[in-house]
Amino acid sequence: MSALFQELKRRNVFRVAGVYLVTAWLIIQVIVAVKNPLGLPGWTDTLVILLLLSGFPIAILFAWAFEVTPEGVKRTAAVAPGESIAPQTGRKLDYAILAGLVLVVVVIVADRLMPDGAAAPVATAAEAAPVNAAPVAAAQSPDDKSIAVLPFADLSPDGDQEYFADGLSEELLNVLAKTRALKVAGRTSSFAFKGDNRDLREIGELLDVAYILEGSVRKSGQKIRVTAQLIKASDGYHVFSETYDGDLNDIFAVQDNIAAKIGGALKAELMGEENEAEHSAPADLAAYDLYLLARQRIYTREAAKLNEAADMLDRAIALDPEFAPAYAQRSIVTSLLSGGSSSYGDIPVDEASRLAQQYAEKALALDPNLAEAHAALGLQRQQSSVPFEDKTAPLLRALELNPTLSDARNWLGIVMRSEGRSDDALAAYEAIFERDPLYGPAFGNLTVVYLTRGETDKAAALIDRVARIGGETSAVLMARGMAAQEAGDLSTAIEQYRESAKTSNSNVLRYQFSTALRQIGALEEALENSSDIDKPEVLYVMGRHDDALAAVEALPVLDYGDPALLYSVFAAYARAGEYKAAADYLAGNFGSLEKAAADAPDSVGDWLAPLAYSYKKLGRKADLAKALSMLDAHFASQTRNGFQSWFYWLGMAELDLLKGDEDAVFANLKQAQEHGGVWAPNFWPASFEDLRGNERFQAIQAEMTTIINAERGELGLAALSPSQ
Repeated sequence: MSALFQELKRRNVFRVAGVYLVTAWLIIQVIVAVKNPLGLPGWTDTLVILLLLSGFPIAILFAWAFEVTPEGVKRTAAVAPGESIAPQTGRKLDYAILAGLVLVVVVIVADRLMPDGAAAPVATAAEAAPVNAAPVAAAQSPDDKSIAVLPFADLSPDGDQEYFADGLSEELLNVLAKTRALKVAGRTSSFAFKGDNRDLREIGELLDVAYILEGSVRKSGQKIRVTAQLIKASDGYHVFSETYDGDLNDIFAVQDNIAAKIGGALKAELMGEENEAEHSAPADLAAYDLYLLARQRIYTREAAKLNEAADMLDRAIALDPEFAPAYAQRSIVTSLLSGGSSSYGDIPVDEASRLAQQYAEKALALDPNLAEAHAALGLQRQQSSVPFEDKTAPLLRALELNPTLSDARNWLGIVMRSEGRSDDALAAYEAIFERDPLYGPAFGNLTVVYLTRGETDKAAALIDRVARIGGETSAVLMARGMAAQEAGDLSTAIEQYRESAKTSNSNVLRYQFSTALRQIGALEEALENSSDIDKPEVLYVMGRHDDALAAVEALPVLDYGDPALLYSVFAAYARAGEYKAAADYLAGNFGSLEKAAADAPDSVGDWLAPLAYSYKKLGRKADLAKALSMLDAHFASQTRNGFQSWFYWLGMAELDLLKGDEDAVFANLKQAQEHGGVWAPNFWPASFEDLRGNERFQAIQAEMTTIINAERGELGLAALSPSQ
């Protein structure tokens, strides 16, 4: 053994090993430092480490088998002892090791002494803009008190407890969220990494968190074993790893125990007071199982799965009539299954609203501090005629109880938008995105806000970041479609919507898809993809006037001013020349314009113009003046909020047409075109019938038809004439 050691030493094997290890360490530090600035994938450093490890035995073998001589590299066996310069080579290797160690010390000292911000990676082009110009870009340095809870793995013998593992993960997330100063990544985004073997450092970067909690659940009978690991995202270091055994009857105690451990590891004494609330524990574990399964389905926002969730929650309530969370989710799923323009089902809106209110009030009676119950009541009130303050109060209370409840914050943003408080809505959506970038409804709403303000760069950065985290999901495809539609690229928009529709059938997608198809003049496909609310106008422009009026008569009569429904009614009547029917509908169902607009004051621009046109045709000057005054206020609000979309400019043009200001009409239509507005001849609002013989209007229509035909050609559709 001594002879072997001496021979290894003589051949400089140990020195080569030392040089290799020091050099490898320095290479790894360089790769870590340049990975983000160069936009390299998260697995780059892992690949480099594997390559360096693979090269180590090769270097050792090379050092043993070969020797450097003045004549070049030769096999060691071929070098005579008197000709060997191994000692001189060894001294050079010693100097190399010493120099490398000095560099190692310099790097370590610099890392310890350098301020946190100095080592921040260079921003990408999308992230380099000022904070107020690109709030959706990922932060350069995650807050030290931030965490993402990844879905726990199901290690149960039969592998059938995935829903239970998901439920436990989510409950832990909710417990942690009660620590006010702790930023907790949202459920939707954290769960996007389920089954994804992505490097934890990349997950931390994408979710902008400093710590990641992952683990596993093994459930057998009434026993449960939970293993939890808290990991520092920047380097993969395990802060702690614990295993908990417990009885399912004590499941909430297990959750609290794990959360307390994590809070201690994160130095919870620096995070402020926690807002503790009593758990609404189920009396029947089968009911809890059904509740977890239902909640999984509700997150999908797919009509079929929402109906499954409703059935499961009914069964859970039958098993445990005192389990408040089941009533809260039953209220939410009922509202989501309504036939409203932003919902996912076909339950008559008034019936859905009544039932949702009953479920929410029952949940609150059982547990007044249940955040999801307050949120459910806020959602229900969006589809009912109550004052603004009554709509926001339950949502604000829900967020007070659980600041990470993305549903509540999104619904609050929707209420703010309907009230004309666009900046408050934007702040709500951006706050959701900061914690939960994959939460679909807020992602879609934030995309719309950016596009309506003409902030296409922000919309593109938002869409690309969500796609980077979650891939080309239905929500991402729809967002890409909306961006293309806003830019006038209708063929691309329609292709994106078609792909999105393969996995989603939401009313919002159907509206966007149908609108794009109408813009390009593909009316048959538009009808196929229209909701009941959108169908009347499509039928009318197809020439099916009787069917259009029948479809209007079949629409529900609501006790609040749903903008999409009111537009459908008034636009269809105006196109058909049924001006008195439009006026009678308003008077019979609401009594006054103010009453119809009260529930969504900033949405009058969505429906009031065709009614104003009917008033104009009827010669009802007082009603027309009131309608124009309300439209003036609406567009003044949109102007203050920075709206720049083509739809905004088209609305301004229609308002000027109703006022009789022809020059302003064409100035605004030019703005609409410059902002991407283009549409087929049959897409014009009903009021533009008064311009059919106008030469300036005919020139614009011909120009638009040329553009539309180019878009139709991309889709293999026949050309239209300007009169179609």
